[in-house]
Amino acid sequence: MYQINDWNNIRAQYNRSTLILGNGASIAVSRQFNYQSLLEHAFNNNLLNNEHINELFYFFETNDFELILRRIWQAHNVNQIFRINNTNLSQVYEEIRNGLIATVRSIHPSYQEVEPFLNNIYNFIKQFDTIISLNYDLIIYWALMYGLNINDRFSLKDCFIDGIFNENWKRLRDPIYGNKFTSLIFYLHGNLALGKDFHGNEYKIENNGINLLNLILDSWSRMETVPLFISEGTANQKINSIHNSFYFSTIYREVLPEPKDSLVIYGWGIGSQDLHLLEKLRNCGIRNIAVSVYNNDQDYCQYINTTLQRHFGNINIQFFDSDSSNCWIHP
Repeated sequence: MYQINDWNNIRAQYNRSTLILGNGASIAVSRQFNYQSLLEHAFNNNLLNNEHINELFYFFETNDFELILRRIWQAHNVNQIFRINNTNLSQVYEEIRNGLIATVRSIHPSYQEVEPFLNNIYNFIKQFDTIISLNYDLIIYWALMYGLNINDRFSLKDCFIDGIFNENWKRLRDPIYGNKFTSLIFYLHGNLALGKDFHGNEYKIENNGINLLNLILDSWSRMETVPLFISEGTANQKINSIHNSFYFSTIYREVLPEPKDSLVIYGWGIGSQDLHLLEKLRNCGIRNIAVSVYNNDQDYCQYINTTLQRHFGNINIQFFDSDSSNCWIHP
């Protein structure tokens, strides 16, 4: 039987280490994130009811809205060049885009619903030098914005300056203005706030946070941006999406393999579609990994222990209760 620690008893060992956040972290904030697939949610709730759209996702072997919207937009541009009638494409693009907007609006909680958790989330994530989020929602972004108003000499940065990702992200680790520590945040599978314009430029939509979700959905609606996030898919689909984005590929090539002694995993089930991330972490020197466990799930502990030992060899693996005090959303 695997020992499940209280986070407070092991947290000192993982101070200033790397944190990976999976979907379980988002579900802890809101049960609305507990769904199988954005696409399934859209079809099951009649937010998409065009059978030809389903065929389009099937043809490209993906559940990813971002990929399909980008493919249609590219086809639209080619048709314009050759003066081919674009009416049907425009209608399909609009229907898929509107379906995505309606789906995100129905799933994603409002800022007011998440706000009660932001202080606890901020205090948890600021302990780490690097935070890698595998979730596309706005929770971490809102926690970052929350931290800007706290004078505690800690700084959270997601390496976007004036909406543009800073290629020289490593220099942003240096504390400024008398801060003690800087934590860098990376959205490996994208974020609702990230998008591409029609020239392929990647950028982050910024505002004070409270009205951010509506601002993002309005930007999609006005066709000012194509969303940049990976909501689901197989390992190959995710890898292809990562390589098709400068921002994603930078995290994959530079941030994940950074030398690190210790790693904390919260809410990440490490499914088969994500094993490629362990491959990128294999040779960065990890010797200690702490993994959150929900409801004393011993079968999960067995799976995680076997998976991590297979990828990292004989390392120290500790499990901790995901509902521990001072852990994620818990005071």
